[in-house]
Amino acid sequence: MARRKGIPAIRQRKDKNGKKLDLWECLINNGRDPATGKPKRIPIYGKTQEECRQKVIETLASIQNQTYVEPHKTTLEQWLDTWLTEYKKDNIRPTTYSSYEYIIRVHIKPKLGKALIRELKPEQVQKFYNERKSSGLSARTVRYIHVVLHEALEQAMRNNLVVRNVTEATTLPKQEKKEMRVLTPEEQRKFLSVLDGDKLGALFKLDLATGLRRGELLALRWKDIDLKEGVIRVRQALYRARVNFDKDSTEKKTEIIFQKPKTKKGERSIPLFSSIVSDLKAHRAAETAKFKLLEWDDLKIKQHFKDGLVFTNELGGIIEPRNLTRKFYSLVKAADIPKANLHSLRHSFATRLLEMGESPKVVQELLGHSSITLTLDTYSHVMPELKKSAVDKLSGLFANNEADTAQKRIL
Repeated sequence: MARRKGIPAIRQRKDKNGKKLDLWECLINNGRDPATGKPKRIPIYGKTQEECRQKVIETLASIQNQTYVEPHKTTLEQWLDTWLTEYKKDNIRPTTYSSYEYIIRVHIKPKLGKALIRELKPEQVQKFYNERKSSGLSARTVRYIHVVLHEALEQAMRNNLVVRNVTEATTLPKQEKKEMRVLTPEEQRKFLSVLDGDKLGALFKLDLATGLRRGELLALRWKDIDLKEGVIRVRQALYRARVNFDKDSTEKKTEIIFQKPKTKKGERSIPLFSSIVSDLKAHRAAETAKFKLLEWDDLKIKQHFKDGLVFTNELGGIIEPRNLTRKFYSLVKAADIPKANLHSLRHSFATRLLEMGESPKVVQELLGHSSITLTLDTYSHVMPELKKSAVDKLSGLFANNEADTAQKRIL
């Protein structure tokens, strides 16, 4: 491309071995530094020669119009604060914002925060990832750190703060498949046996019968359940999340929040079998008795069963998520079941369905997974048995065919 009048030379960058890169550069003179007397040069970059040329024209115009801004000295931590506040806070779920803030505050800022964002190098970020992994963080956490940093630098690139997103040149640790804890049929029977008479027995039975997540169970309202038709409609979930990020504030930093499911698939209907409907009816009667002991008037009780939560604490309020987890552990101990977590009930629900030959697509819909791939990957431990069962079904066809052939030979 011919050099245009008034535009400085544009050259293609090369690596240390002389190999040409997909990066073009131009240096623009912008007067002299009053402190040193040396010429001040503005570096302009572009992925193509034409892109670089356009940026040069725009920069020259801004200098001419006296609107040019000197190359910034923004650090990564400064940009991350701006990115979180201005680009993410009002556009993502509170729980997601809280997790982003934690990753940035605890992991990224201490190691990379002081680096100038425009001077950040791929090898610098790669070393950071490697050190995080070797310090004991899981591959999943390191990958999440990458997601946050990559997204922040993408916005920085759109804002012309950096030439490229250096995280794209990094290699992430291979994510290990987390071992899933599923209750055996015998363990499931033992667990159910300790639920009889327990105040939250209906909650845990419902979990085993529907595969609801902890937050979905605790956010379930009576208006979300149709006891006559025997169906639950999942419309929201409950979380305790950080809401105050001012380290000097004396106000509480976390609170219970209600959110819609992450994806459209998360909003779903789940049928209930008759014994679970009976358990919920009995639970409703027990809740009514509890409210009367708390001296709630009939109007308040009536309003609660219209809009209130299905499962409440001793005072008729929200059950803390961590308290429900503690309750689960006490029941597991009482049932003499080896170590399991609350999510094991959800996994057990899905595994039992697949073991009984239910379609993975149906299981996906019931669990609220965003894709069938996620369901198949999560429950791949069940697949070998299902595949064997499917192939075994074909053996009957071959056996019948062989029998017909033998009969014909006899005749």
